[in-house]
Amino acid sequence: MANNLTIEIDKKKISVEEGATILEAAEAAGIKIPTLCYYKAIGAITSCFVCVVEVEGKKHLIPSCTAKIEPDMVITTNSRKVTDARKAALELLLSDHNGDCEGPCRLGCPANIESPKFINEILHGKFGEAIKTIKKSVALPAVLGRICPEICEKNCRRAKVDEPVAICHLRRFAADRDLASKVPYHPEVKESTGKKAAVIGSGPAGLTCAYYLRQEGIEVTVFDGQEKTGGNLRYAISKERLPDSVLDAEIGVISDIGVKFEHGKKLGKELHIAQLLKEYQAVYIATGAKPEDLAALKAEGLETGKSGVVAGKETMMTSVFGVFAGGDCVLKTGLAVRSVASGRSAAKIMAGFLLQGTPGKNKKLFSVRMGALSEAELSEMMTGISTEKRVLGGSVDGKQLKENPGEARKNFTDDEALKEAARCMRCDCRKLRGCRLKRISEEYGADRLKYQGERRKFAQDASHPLVVYQPGKCIACGICVKITEQHKDELGLTFIGRGFTIKMGAPLGAKMSEAMKLVAKEVAVRCPTAAVTIKKDGL
Repeated sequence: MANNLTIEIDKKKISVEEGATILEAAEAAGIKIPTLCYYKAIGAITSCFVCVVEVEGKKHLIPSCTAKIEPDMVITTNSRKVTDARKAALELLLSDHNGDCEGPCRLGCPANIESPKFINEILHGKFGEAIKTIKKSVALPAVLGRICPEICEKNCRRAKVDEPVAICHLRRFAADRDLASKVPYHPEVKESTGKKAAVIGSGPAGLTCAYYLRQEGIEVTVFDGQEKTGGNLRYAISKERLPDSVLDAEIGVISDIGVKFEHGKKLGKELHIAQLLKEYQAVYIATGAKPEDLAALKAEGLETGKSGVVAGKETMMTSVFGVFAGGDCVLKTGLAVRSVASGRSAAKIMAGFLLQGTPGKNKKLFSVRMGALSEAELSEMMTGISTEKRVLGGSVDGKQLKENPGEARKNFTDDEALKEAARCMRCDCRKLRGCRLKRISEEYGADRLKYQGERRKFAQDASHPLVVYQPGKCIACGICVKITEQHKDELGLTFIGRGFTIKMGAPLGAKMSEAMKLVAKEVAVRCPTAAVTIKKDGL
């Protein structure tokens, strides 16, 4: 019978069974040590060095996945030396990691809409899931589907092959389809927190801020000087481009979840910030950039500058405590999609301020990027992708217009939407939410550009009916090789090459379909990156 040994981990005394590894001991103590190449069922491989720890009396850091505990061991898992070493190991792995985490379309979208995800959901007929994905980022997708200048499409990699995917029009399709349903999608609203926020201005920034604040259980009232809600969306855009019926339908959903509206109350006349702060714990200014509005804000005690209201870049707070500002009144862009992005950022920041006492933070998306691909690489990425031309439902009289024409552009039918969605090249990572390399790199603030060398060529093996293999994402952890050995797959996987160029692959020039006949799904699930992924991921 094994004896128990007493050790110390991060100043915590614990008793652990003799023969356990440091990783197992830390887990028993509730201390998380990151791993990439470790999978308990096959044992330690010790290839990534992300799990290193500091042990008193040892000169060098040691991998916790293989090191056995010793009597009276004193272990530190979170020292500066340890975190620096883990970060360096991650940065070395990222330097040779060839694949986009996020699709170029999402990175180019001011509102960071998960376009690849909702397009994939449309492709598989999951229209309800598509609108949920879209509304995680924007409160007014049917509106934006008619007026957005389609910045995402300017970044679409498919444009290098023939024409960009009609991303904006697919978003409008999902939104219009949802609004026309018997029960349009309404997000979950958390239990009331007792906190109250006022929003001044009912344009894209104000409506968006109210929509996301309300979901956090915060009571929200939107004030506007006009007779109707919508700001410039209603009063500055032609009805031919954006009909009131579409705007009203999306405002209706915001009202349905409990946002209140008060009209005919102009700042500096019927409305004063000092008075609002007596009833509301936070105020968001989204009045737009009209000279009279900025003058009113200055008269209300807010500091203004050359561009508009002065607000903190990260906190969005103005010179008056508890008063935040965004949209065109801070920095005029003239684009509703940028105002929408500002409103969602403000909601997150204000929710942190109201519920935790400290303004929340908006994390910058972490993404490894491949950049421009050669013609041969684009051809490789098009494997299995529809070669159909852009569906004409996304144009007017068969012509693709430079500006989004709103109602003049016919909406997609279900069949047209499916055909257009099939044109997406899936540039984003198929394992975006399950990639441990990405998650741990974000946690440690790893710089994806710290060590730069020649980029690996994009390649993929889609011969297997269940999975796709992209060698550029392989970190040579060896988990897949061990799994095929353990399950005695007839051909199995092996390491190919030597040194820094080593990678996993099928032996003897075989295809993945031949190498993994028994364990493809398990390999895809256990792969710590997205080198091997299930083709119909997340569905």
